[in-house]
Amino acid sequence: MSFAEFESAALRDKRDPYTVLRRDPWGKLETIPYHQAYRRDLVRAARLLGQAATASPEPAFRRYLTLRARSLITDDYLSSDIAWMGLRDNTLDVVIGPVDYHEDALLGYKTAYAGWVLIRDKTWAHRLNLMVELLPRLQDDLPVASLYRSEMPVVDAPPDAYDAVLYTGAANAGVKAVAVNLPADVRVSSQFGTRRLHFRNVMSAEFEHIVRPIAAEMIVPDQQENVNFEAYFGHTMMREMAHQLGPRTTVNDRGTLRQALREHHGLIEEGTPEILGLYILDWLDRQQQLSGPSLMDYLVSSVATTLRAIRSGETSPQAISDIIRFNFLVGLDAISRDQASGRYRIHPQRMRSAITALSSQLIVLQGNGDYPGVDSLIRDLGYVTPALQMDLQRLKQARVPVGLVFEQGADVLGLK
Repeated sequence: MSFAEFESAALRDKRDPYTVLRRDPWGKLETIPYHQAYRRDLVRAARLLGQAATASPEPAFRRYLTLRARSLITDDYLSSDIAWMGLRDNTLDVVIGPVDYHEDALLGYKTAYAGWVLIRDKTWAHRLNLMVELLPRLQDDLPVASLYRSEMPVVDAPPDAYDAVLYTGAANAGVKAVAVNLPADVRVSSQFGTRRLHFRNVMSAEFEHIVRPIAAEMIVPDQQENVNFEAYFGHTMMREMAHQLGPRTTVNDRGTLRQALREHHGLIEEGTPEILGLYILDWLDRQQQLSGPSLMDYLVSSVATTLRAIRSGETSPQAISDIIRFNFLVGLDAISRDQASGRYRIHPQRMRSAITALSSQLIVLQGNGDYPGVDSLIRDLGYVTPALQMDLQRLKQARVPVGLVFEQGADVLGLK
């Protein structure tokens, strides 16, 4: 199917995230709602969610599970998304449904089913709540014209820290997410914000088994001590907070960001918060409000994390955004590569300037819904250079893992 054929197809719900687009027996494009195409599995899932609801002692969580069960068999997720946004004190949480847009590499419209079962880390949840009140000030201090920061972030949904006990569906495919930002429905996020969930136990495992070994191979020896888990976790936390910053709709009446940027939306959606997370940390340091790890810790740890992300799949939107960021920082000499050892050195002052410059560029592309501009950025910077390819090959030869594989399920949890 060409994009022109898609555009000319007279199908009212062709852009709906919950419809299957396929050809009928005569070759004509048609749409089928998810709740019809996958009815057998969805009816069973809804029944199980209903049973879980009756077992929950927490009224708000019980209501969410009941509404979510109904959503699965109707494709109407608005009420259950709003109910999920209202959860605050529940110890157990379940994210389930067609919530993953990354699988649609064609246009970025269609969703894939994913699920997580989570247990709240209440100590870290309290720490994260303290950061929420800074979001309006951060939005006002973004390095762009006022047009691009006129939407105030919704601060009614503080970030959450969890231990994950189950990944399933698209969530368990390929490299595992260490944090998610949901719901994706702009009707919900514009009014209620989003919830940013950080999976601390998964991040800890990823740091120990992947990020730390990458740093040992790729960072200059005198900066390796700057790589630590608290900096890795803190940057991820700020990245998820950064999803609330910048424009959520185009500033020039091009519609939603997803409509304007089409298949590039995922790249901007992931890439902008990544660099804005570093911008937040730099901002906190300038405001003398950065606690725990030093800014240098965050900067060096972020480079090791970026190299990890690039290895996760060079054609995914997330990896391309990481490649663009890495090449941009190298191009401004914020990161330099020693030719003899192949190791990288981070230059903090140049890094701070480059972070501000890239943050500004991405926010403007996002706010303008500038599809050709993003396309040009991908062509200019979204490729693996020969030097970076050698480095990635060196990590492969050193047998540094690419991702985590979970041993999970009822047996592992001791439930059978």
